[in-house]
Amino acid sequence: MLTNKSSLDKIDRQILSLLQKNPLTTHTEIATKIDRSQPTVGLRIKKLQESGILDYQAGTSLRKAHKQLARVDIETKNPEKIEKLIEQCPYMIHGYRTTGRNNLTVVLMGKSIKELYRVIEFHFRNDPDIHNITTGFITKFVNDFVLPFDVNKINCECAHVH
Repeated sequence: MLTNKSSLDKIDRQILSLLQKNPLTTHTEIATKIDRSQPTVGLRIKKLQESGILDYQAGTSLRKAHKQLARVDIETKNPEKIEKLIEQCPYMIHGYRTTGRNNLTVVLMGKSIKELYRVIEFHFRNDPDIHNITTGFITKFVNDFVLPFDVNKINCECAHVH
């Protein structure tokens, strides 16, 4: 049983593993697979949720949606400015503060590499606060990759640049 955030026993790990494979798995199905009662599974899932270890998030399968992804590593003296862009631009679906020469990584998604290149040029290439940009385009998803993104975000000025 879960005693603190960092200690998971075998049963908790089994439950998490099954839910990560399919978040729609019922408590009864999990109980059958791990040889426990349905109420036990329900209680453990509730405790995992309350502790913050288990959370749910809907997203889109990028492989099945045929979306292109780019990873942009940035060296900037103003990461907060880029973080605000990530919140506003519909093409920027994730961002991370990082260590090393580059201090920020941005994940972009679009219909094509050309479209992503246009977004990178618009937002990053002429920004005086950015000292270095390294771009990598994702060419294949080995495993399915599901990420949330707001399909209703259309207010970014880069969407109107040709």
